[in-house]
Amino acid sequence: MSIFKCVEHCYKPLNLFIIMIISFCDLIWFMVSLLRLKNSTHHFSLSWLAKQRMRMCFKLLTYGYCSLIIFQSLPARVIVYIYKLDVVDGPRQISSEPEYKHFDERFDMLRGKVIIVTGANSGIGKATTVELLRRQGRVIMACRDRERAEKAAQEIKQEAGPEQGELVIKLLDLASLRSVRRFCEEIIKEEPRIDVLINNAGIYQCPYTITEDGFELQFAVNHLGHFLLTSLLLDLLKRSAPSRIIVVSSKLYKYGDINFDDLNSEQSYDKAFAYARSKLANLLFTLELSHKLEETGVTVNALTPGIVRTNLGRHIHIPLLVKPLFNLASRAFFKSPEEGAQTSIFLACSPDVEGVLGKYFSNCQEEQLLAKATDEEVAKKLWDISEVMVGITT
Repeated sequence: MSIFKCVEHCYKPLNLFIIMIISFCDLIWFMVSLLRLKNSTHHFSLSWLAKQRMRMCFKLLTYGYCSLIIFQSLPARVIVYIYKLDVVDGPRQISSEPEYKHFDERFDMLRGKVIIVTGANSGIGKATTVELLRRQGRVIMACRDRERAEKAAQEIKQEAGPEQGELVIKLLDLASLRSVRRFCEEIIKEEPRIDVLINNAGIYQCPYTITEDGFELQFAVNHLGHFLLTSLLLDLLKRSAPSRIIVVSSKLYKYGDINFDDLNSEQSYDKAFAYARSKLANLLFTLELSHKLEETGVTVNALTPGIVRTNLGRHIHIPLLVKPLFNLASRAFFKSPEEGAQTSIFLACSPDVEGVLGKYFSNCQEEQLLAKATDEEVAKKLWDISEVMVGITT
């Protein structure tokens, strides 16, 4: 049983114990923050620290409420993840400034560039598309549903401002290998170049579902679909060099493992573990692809957007009594889609990452990965098996 299941099915006395542990850890974090503030040679803002304390107090009240009222049916994995990222991992430094870097803001920096964004009609993908269009790029929205894509495109054009690039809608269902192949055929036929490919689309903790190709849905969409998409567009990306491939992963990869005996979750299915595994697969894909792209002029890097307030968690059931508080908490503690998109935009535009290959970024800064995400042997084996699963012959 995964750690998520253990937490989600624990009894109320254990829930109270968890809250006590969280409170204790938060107190330790506060003391460490004070020491860092005292010993630092930089001029930091005390208002930032006060703001963090207010957030933490409200957060602990949220944890306590959820635990005492209806913790067992609440998606506990979300709460634990919020706490882990925001308190245990903590900010890299005490600063009143946002954690992401500010880079070149010239609004014509992508003129003449062609960018593909999967899942561009909502959430991070939509926010990313707005900024790329604002910088006058030709942005191809790769979306599953045309009606929703057209509605999103109107909103994107309004947000991008008067001077903007060109927006194109193309149908792409990453759960269907046939759809991926059709999309790539159209792109290769119609587009003379691709400068940036952003593998953004994803599905999160959905019920167990098998695709038309016989694959578990999360693994199919989050990994296999993007694997085939990138592979089929690779020659065009090489001809367009210097070009970039960006893979949107998640910090939840830490809770995933690659079980080659059950990649398709046929023996057992845990929706949280399946998502974590697909995000780990993203990183191993990035690692192996980076080796294959050496000396080609094409770069590939992965990122985590953090916890972002999007519809990605639509498959998670939140009890009616808890939903108002959860929505309030998400607005207080989650990143907005615009904030979550910053690292994608940074990797797509910034000259700071020109030539950078096979790295992992968070808040526009390079971050170290766990050993499981840098295992060369597992990455190579996963690549070979993925080729067989999607029907690529080399």
